[in-house]
Amino acid sequence: METFFPFLRTAVAGLLASILSSGPANAADLGGEVATLYAVRDAVREVERPRTIAEAEGAYAREKALGPYQIRPCKVAECNRILGEEEFDHATDARLEAHSRRMFMVYSVYWCRQTGDWSAEGIARRWNSGPEGHNKKCSVGYWKKVKKEMACQARTKRSAP
Repeated sequence: METFFPFLRTAVAGLLASILSSGPANAADLGGEVATLYAVRDAVREVERPRTIAEAEGAYAREKALGPYQIRPCKVAECNRILGEEEFDHATDARLEAHSRRMFMVYSVYWCRQTGDWSAEGIARRWNSGPEGHNKKCSVGYWKKVKKEMACQARTKRSAP
């Protein structure tokens, strides 16, 4: 998997360039922002992913949440809106790791640009509670979980570069 990360960096750079009206053309120009996005993305996955089949079924029954990032239909629709095309399908793509990661990046980069907030806290809270999630009290507890997971991953060096 480690040999895949250089490709992933290039793919993220291309993704960022394609969804931003202006801005960096490659990951090197983004520096810390890319590292923050990766760290939050990896922590969100661990916080969100169902641990059992019963948890997964319950999340789907309650909110139609699917996959390792517990993506709901509204998040898929928002990613498609941002990209200007029907690129993602909830039933299929939300379950697939690579597509879920890409949706996380599309959504997060777009709203980082819109809000000017590239902080780990802002990214996590918006993922949980929508574009204004970084301002909502209901997302504070979620941020604490993500922050704890990020600290754990930093100690064990499990997060992507």
